[in-house]
Amino acid sequence: AMDFLRQAIHRSRRWLRLRDLVLLLVRCGCILAFALALAQPYRLAAPAAADPNQPVHAVFLLDNSLSMGYEQLGRSLLDEAKEKLVEAIEQLPPGSVISIVPLCGGRRLSGPAPAYRTKQDALEALQTVEVVDRQATAPQAIDLARQACARVAQPTLKQILLVTDHQALPWRVGSLEEDLKRLPGALQVLRLGPQQRENAWVETVEVLDGLADVNVPAVFLARIRYGGQTPRRDVQVTLLVEGASAAVERLTLLPGQTAEVRFPPYRFSKRVEPGQVVFAPVEVQISADRLPMDDRRALAVPVAAGLPVVFVDSLGKAEEPRLGRYGETYRLRRLLAPGAMGRSTQPEMVEVRHGNLSQLESEGRRLLQDARVVVMAGLPSPGATTPLLREYVQQGGTLLIAAGGQFDPQAWNQSAWQDGLGILPAPLKPQPVGRTPQETLGRLEPFFLDFSSLMGHYFFMEHEPEETLKELY
Repeated sequence: AMDFLRQAIHRSRRWLRLRDLVLLLVRCGCILAFALALAQPYRLAAPAAADPNQPVHAVFLLDNSLSMGYEQLGRSLLDEAKEKLVEAIEQLPPGSVISIVPLCGGRRLSGPAPAYRTKQDALEALQTVEVVDRQATAPQAIDLARQACARVAQPTLKQILLVTDHQALPWRVGSLEEDLKRLPGALQVLRLGPQQRENAWVETVEVLDGLADVNVPAVFLARIRYGGQTPRRDVQVTLLVEGASAAVERLTLLPGQTAEVRFPPYRFSKRVEPGQVVFAPVEVQISADRLPMDDRRALAVPVAAGLPVVFVDSLGKAEEPRLGRYGETYRLRRLLAPGAMGRSTQPEMVEVRHGNLSQLESEGRRLLQDARVVVMAGLPSPGATTPLLREYVQQGGTLLIAAGGQFDPQAWNQSAWQDGLGILPAPLKPQPVGRTPQETLGRLEPFFLDFSSLMGHYFFMEHEPEETLKELY
């Protein structure tokens, strides 16, 4: 029995050795394939009928959008893309012409990308490409490739390679099929980067009300977006004003979340002349991650002191508060400048200039010279002020027109529409909503807005109690 066993072992030993050798080769091949997948080697594929030594015009489209700044293994995707293109350039036949086309241009917008006759010139141009905060699209890439091909007549053989991470290139082959057919050569695409990324970024930074005032603390808001698979904890969000840290908040970000950060009020210490505006740099930063370029966002904040606002109504300075006679701009003046109405002793952001239509006609240029906003309410018509107001708006001023009082839509159409050359954005309907007190014959039927239907932050004003807003509306 032992003899038979020894014979069986001897016969099967050769088969076992062969099996082990095959398994070893398969396992080594898997490891090699995994290493090659990480390295992503690339070679430009020449047409089947082409001579491999024939010079070509190689067009290299390099995605340098913001997402290409994503870092892995100590280098950015743009650095990895440059390495791939260096290999492709070195493999080109002698005499080839090379075009290096950054999809998003440079930090400074320039003209068409030149064609290089030597590999050394192309390699030097490749190293100057930087990541910029712009977005690239697939139609844009195809159009740039077509333009680059058209600028070089010889060689006629074209090879086009796009290196991208696909983050900002929504490829829809069906919709791009006709554009791809118009290219003089096949477009090859090399994709870099991981499928899933962990990245947070500062989406927006803004100051409440759009500007700051030296007399009123400013409130800054920032929105932080996060895209990832797992929560990111203890993210530090820092507000810097004129380079100095002003506030720090910490938060936890969930996958796909947009978190709004409201910083404590900040008071500017700048010296600003009344009616003037200066700009202060404000920046919001978050804890660094693999895409550091979008971890901060800056804003130039206009800082003012007493912005002039011109209010024009039927009464002007002839208001009589003891008799309850107020101009139609009273409500807005009370909200924007409560101190001017005796409701507050604090310094005001708004410098009230209140008058009637005749005063605007006689002193218009002086009143509007540095005014930020003009409010007209309750006037039968703008009279002879239409050309002056149109000039004011064309130079960047803001004009608010409100009805009420003796407002006459037909008179406004005649003097302020002027076939689109006046100050009205569109002709007014002849019959306004509701009826005036005179038309009701003593039975007042006031027109109210339903406060509960006012959805949106733009209906609510900072530091105004709800009861005051209900009364206003």
